[in-house]
Amino acid sequence: MSIHTNPFEYKLDWGEKSFKCMLNIMKNESKYENTKFVTPSMYYSNEYNILTGVKINYIPHAIDVSRLTSKRKKEDILKDLNIDLSKKIILLPSRLEPIQKQPMLFMKAFSILDDCIKEKYTIVCTGADKQYLKYKLDIEEFCKDNNICIVITRFKDMADAFTIADIVALPSQSESFGYAALESLSLGIITIMNSIPTFKEVADGSLNSIFFNNSVDSLYETLSMNITKKPQRKSQSNNWQDKYSLIKFGQRYLNLYKK
Repeated sequence: MSIHTNPFEYKLDWGEKSFKCMLNIMKNESKYENTKFVTPSMYYSNEYNILTGVKINYIPHAIDVSRLTSKRKKEDILKDLNIDLSKKIILLPSRLEPIQKQPMLFMKAFSILDDCIKEKYTIVCTGADKQYLKYKLDIEEFCKDNNICIVITRFKDMADAFTIADIVALPSQSESFGYAALESLSLGIITIMNSIPTFKEVADGSLNSIFFNNSVDSLYETLSMNITKKPQRKSQSNNWQDKYSLIKFGQRYLNLYKK
């Protein structure tokens, strides 16, 4: 929020009123020469440009892949989680928020698979925060009823989570950017994503990105075609990695500041 705008001048409310309030604030702020708006998504840059008539700059997030390198061996992490070392791991690296992140959509799709396929995998969910305890219990009960082996936990270091992952699944129906997708693809992990604009942006030009269309049936079909194959990590192209370079990320902001 800028010093030029008093948010209490607007009648704030949830839903449409608060959204319109935000758009009005952006329109007012755009009148000041030193106010610049930045979004990490080209899709939302275009959307907010249409909604406000204000120039919205697009600068994608960057990533330091080295911070995703765990100091621990995969076998040791699996043992700590009490996971059978022979199992392949499908990682859902998002919080257990039920509406936006949609973990249950994944569970329902996975549950349709034949038991001979399901028994080869353990599903590992992160983001088991206290506020999601009810959803955690619901997911665990559903998985128990449908012969799905699942571990819901929190990782002190997400590098450990990505280290054990053979496949990453991201069933979110909306994301402002999709940083988990950036992390997973940076490591070359097979990443199954909902076909939303921001995930498509992050995945553009990458290897190992697979999409489904926001439904249980579509995700089931996608899983059926892909998880029986031997998961292999693939290094991304230099052009793709360059797009999310920390050096270029900083330079883009400096260039905007100099303007």
